[in-house]
Amino acid sequence: MIPASLTWKPAGEYYETTPPRIPWIVEGFCAVGAITVLVGDPGIGKSYLALSMAANASCGVPVLGMNTKISEVACLDAENGAGEMHRRIVSLGLRSNAKVAIAPGGFDLRTGMYQVEDAVEAGGMWPCIVTGK
Repeated sequence: MIPASLTWKPAGEYYETTPPRIPWIVEGFCAVGAITVLVGDPGIGKSYLALSMAANASCGVPVLGMNTKISEVACLDAENGAGEMHRRIVSLGLRSNAKVAIAPGGFDLRTGMYQVEDAVEAGGMWPCIVTGK
């Protein structure tokens, strides 16, 4: 929600100072306190990538050449059912502390992002990697 009053500044004021450091969980990809969304056609590997990132970050193990910071990370799947996510977790050999939530019946990320934020916030699961179509 946009606050009732905003503070407007010239862009130059930002340019003249050093931006704050981004606290990465997965270097260059997933930051502390953020929702990272993977969107694409079905079957291209979004949920596998999200599960791998969440699992590796929970152990501090690099993923796809990106360093991770040991953190509690959640993965919310908006596309696959519980059975398919179970198969994927087993096929990846994930025995980590990463949390996984599966939306029964899925949902459309184009219209459901506020619901995602509410669900993640209610569960206290920041950061979160979300997959969907």
